[in-house]
Amino acid sequence: MRTILRRLAYLALAMLTGCATLPELTREEYLALVNRTYEGTSIEEGLAAAERLFRLADPGDVEFQHFENGFRVYRPWLLYMVLAAAAGTDVWDVRAAPVEGGTRLTVHLSRASSSIVPVPATSSATAITSPGPGLPFNSTAIYDLFWGRMDYLLGRRDAWMTCEEAKAREKEGITYGLLEPLCSLTDDLTPE
Repeated sequence: MRTILRRLAYLALAMLTGCATLPELTREEYLALVNRTYEGTSIEEGLAAAERLFRLADPGDVEFQHFENGFRVYRPWLLYMVLAAAAGTDVWDVRAAPVEGGTRLTVHLSRASSSIVPVPATSSATAITSPGPGLPFNSTAIYDLFWGRMDYLLGRRDAWMTCEEAKAREKEGITYGLLEPLCSLTDDLTPE
């Protein structure tokens, strides 16, 4: 019983640590983070590259909802930890707009998640879920990885940015935040 309580305490600590506050971006910083202009690229080329990026990340688990000027990607995930679990959906919105000589792409990531933990009851244990609303994903690291991969797919970069490279950039302090939406519980394939 003591081991179970200790594990639950560690889980609670891990969940609280996940709520640590990251630096708040100014409007200008946020807009620079989520927007890129690709000269000489059509809207269709930009959207096709973004769709390929998500299909490479997790081909069997992404679902697309297409719009005239972009699409939304849903990627459900489940993390099972024996005595607890977490589940959620990462939602990416990708939009494209024409600009003089090219295309401006905009991407936003949000995550809806919940945790499932056992709670001792009178004669047995029961599971309690804790739903969470879809919240913006405050991570410069994930956007840095996304744009690095887009740059490769659109011929602006010579090498595909790997999750290891993105993690190294985060450790060096170039970026901050989590990389899970593209680097954890995914297939993380590389283009041929």
